[in-house]
This record gives sequence, structure tokens and C-alpha cells, in this order.
Amino acid sequence: MNLANATVGQLLIPVNDLDRGVTFYRDVLGLQFIFAAPPQMAFFMCGTVRLLVGVTPAGQESHRGSAVRLNCGSRSLRTRTEISWRS
Repeated sequence: MNLANATVGQLLIPVNDLDRGVTFYRDVLGLQFIFAAPPQMAFFMCGTVRLLVGVTPAGQESHRGSAVRLNCGSRSLRTRTEISWRS
């Protein structure tokens, strides 16, 4: 299998509280909200990548500390916003 030309289709971002996660990604970051599947999942679009914001199921360990880098603005500005969080 050669993934050299593959693209990212979906990323999972674990959260402890789904409602707070939805508020953050929709209202603070302004990402396009697609739909929610309570009590554990909500989906957003970030460019061509779908984000699955999800509550880790009971009994499973959540791996934290990843950074998500969002490229924002026009190509001429080439601005980047790096958002890192731990919950």
C-alpha cells in the first residue's frame, strides 16, 4: 500500500464534555457544524477535512496533547493559527 498521495479525510479530537466541545469548535473557532450524534459525537468541516469531536467511551483512555494547526486567511497573508489544548 502506498499512501504518498493520500489526503486526510477525518480527524478525531477527543473531548471530555460534548456540549463544551461543540460550543468551542462552532462558536469560538467558527467551523461549519455538520451534525451531532449525542451523547458522544459531533462533526464539523474544516476546509476539506471532517473533524469528529468525540467523548471518549467509559473505560477507554483518551490520548491528549496533540496540536491541531489550522491554516487561516488568504494565500497572500499565509497566516497560521496553532491551537493546542489539554483537557
